[in-house]
Amino acid sequence: MLILLFKVLNNMSKKERIYQTLTNKEFPSFKLELMFVRWKGGKKDYVYIKTSSILKSIGVKDSVSSLLNSEVSTGSEKKYPDLWNNINTRGKHKGAYYFNYRDFETFLNNYYPNRDDRRELWQYYRSWVIDVLYKGRVEVNEEEEEPKPKPKMILLTLTQTAKMLDCGIKKDLAPLLVSRHFLYRQNGFLMPYQQHQTAGHFRVLNRKPRSKHVEGTVPQTMVTPRGFQRIKSLWETYKGL
Repeated sequence: MLILLFKVLNNMSKKERIYQTLTNKEFPSFKLELMFVRWKGGKKDYVYIKTSSILKSIGVKDSVSSLLNSEVSTGSEKKYPDLWNNINTRGKHKGAYYFNYRDFETFLNNYYPNRDDRRELWQYYRSWVIDVLYKGRVEVNEEEEEPKPKPKMILLTLTQTAKMLDCGIKKDLAPLLVSRHFLYRQNGFLMPYQQHQTAGHFRVLNRKPRSKHVEGTVPQTMVTPRGFQRIKSLWETYKGL
């Protein structure tokens, strides 16, 4: 009887772990690594988010664990209360750190990159993650997939596009796009040819100028997801990748 009871308790205490990596199809650098944990015999999945790929998705070299560790990151105990203690004591698995749902939400609501060129990328990444995890666009053990809402189109500046392709804007990307008749220069601005706007590669927005001495608005060429894939293919062909 005791042996039978021990076997039952032993089976109930075992965990099943399933790992899944989600990638944004439009921007492959955006990744979300998940671990689903279920006690055998249970019906509920607990979802954990691996920390190592979060900031790498937007090109930030700092790791989340070093950012949260108050011993090496000044002020983190105030900005991210208890997060380091949580992932260090209960979120460690096979040498990696994992957020639970609640702690990950706290991090999403408090983190803000220091560099300007990463802030907009972080907002795009954050919006994608919220759609995936918190708005039910991806469900665990979903028998029938529900129609997904159309996500808001992500637009990148030319500088952000160059950074995602790991090249320079002035020396590399801009000259290439001008030479291949994607863009032309007008009054100091890079503007897309009409055929590429019609094809959905670019959009031109009117933005407030950075200089306080300039009134009104100035045009800014933005790259669409379709345009990014086209430029990425062009760049890889040009570099012989």
